[in-house]
Amino acid sequence: MDSGEIVAIRATVRKRSQDALLIIEDVLASCPNRPHFIVDRSPWYSEILARFSLNYEQKSRSSRNT
Repeated sequence: MDSGEIVAIRATVRKRSQDALLIIEDVLASCPNRPHFIVDRSPWYSEILARFSLNYEQKSRSSRNT
């Protein structure tokens, strides 16, 4: 079921893979299932999500995970 709820939020100063890993871990801790991620085309998201075999799609200039 897609409720559109925000399940995790983290503000960072930098854009790097460690920050992406932390937000993904926050989401996984909040979701009992394996959520579908919608991310921008930043390489750090796709690398981490693929490493954990998580479902994701990359989009630019459209609705993405908040």
